[in-house]
Amino acid sequence: MAIPFSRSARSLEADSFRFSAVMLVASLLLLTAWGLWFFFASISLYEVSETARVEVRGASHAVAAPVSGRVVATHISLGRRVEAGDLLLELDPRTEELQLAERQSARRGSESELTDLSGEIASEEKALAQLKNAARLEVEELEASLNEAEAAREFAVSNHAKVLELKEQGVQSVRDLEKAKSEMAMAQAIESQRRTAVARRQEQLRIEERDRRSDIEGLHRQASQLRGSIDTSERTEERLEVELGQRSIRAPVSGTVAKIAESLLQGAYVAAGDQLCAIVPESDRGHVVVAEFEPGKAVGRIRPGQRARLRLDGYPWTHYGSVEARVSNVDSEARDGRVRVEFSIEPGVPAGIVLEHGLPGELEVEVESSSPLGLVLRSVGRLVEGA
Repeated sequence: MAIPFSRSARSLEADSFRFSAVMLVASLLLLTAWGLWFFFASISLYEVSETARVEVRGASHAVAAPVSGRVVATHISLGRRVEAGDLLLELDPRTEELQLAERQSARRGSESELTDLSGEIASEEKALAQLKNAARLEVEELEASLNEAEAAREFAVSNHAKVLELKEQGVQSVRDLEKAKSEMAMAQAIESQRRTAVARRQEQLRIEERDRRSDIEGLHRQASQLRGSIDTSERTEERLEVELGQRSIRAPVSGTVAKIAESLLQGAYVAAGDQLCAIVPESDRGHVVVAEFEPGKAVGRIRPGQRARLRLDGYPWTHYGSVEARVSNVDSEARDGRVRVEFSIEPGVPAGIVLEHGLPGELEVEVESSSPLGLVLRSVGRLVEGA
């Protein structure tokens, strides 16, 4: 019985040695494979953005408040289709309406006053013309009377000379000479009086004409001031009408309302320049994906050409799949603590997915690849830095 048992023991020892050798070789192969993977495998690293969204290629039209005011009526809703010129929002116009009514009333008063003043100027100019005509006739009569006096004086002077000559010849008496001399003196006095009357009347007429012209010039100055006031009122009315027009905010383009300010409620106050809504115009230029990342994760890591994958919230990726994209543009500066990155959509969008402006989703972009050893060393480095 001892011989068979010894053979069985030796057989068991041989089988155990072969099993150990196989396990040792398998372990060495596994360790080698793991070492090769650990040192030489390439693992992709991704940065993820949970604020990705689909947008129409090209900027949407932001609608801002042109003036400050209180909202009295809103005519917009998210997703509403609007045409260019459609009324979107109304701001309280009462202040401008009151100012416009005041300016219009003042202008109408000035226009009425200008009409009356123009009639007065016309009457004064007509009266001046009549004065000049009457003065011309009166002066002509006075000059005619003066001419008669001049003729009488010349006749008296001539008669006095003849009487004096006849007196010296003894034909006329002293009495006749005295009479001729008296008549000559009277004719000279009458001529002087009428000449003085003509000069005085001409001077009076010049003064009257000057006074009337001065009055007319004063009326013209008043009319000029009124016209200036009317012109100013018209310019002010035009400005107020423009401001009233700005109180009715209209759509700049046709499209779909894609964004509305959260505080845009009736009775709310908006300041000039506040963003009210955004309108996405109809476009056949395709769509892009926009995502935002923290500066430390994007600057220097995300670059044009890198591949990305978008999972849309409205289309579960387990059923519809994901949308392939590629980095096309990275902003050079952060805004509000985030860096905007734009992605172009690769051809072959999964069936059933309809791309529309504003579709949200989660996007992951492949930023680099590294070996497991590199990842371990990075983790160790972070732990050391943290310590």
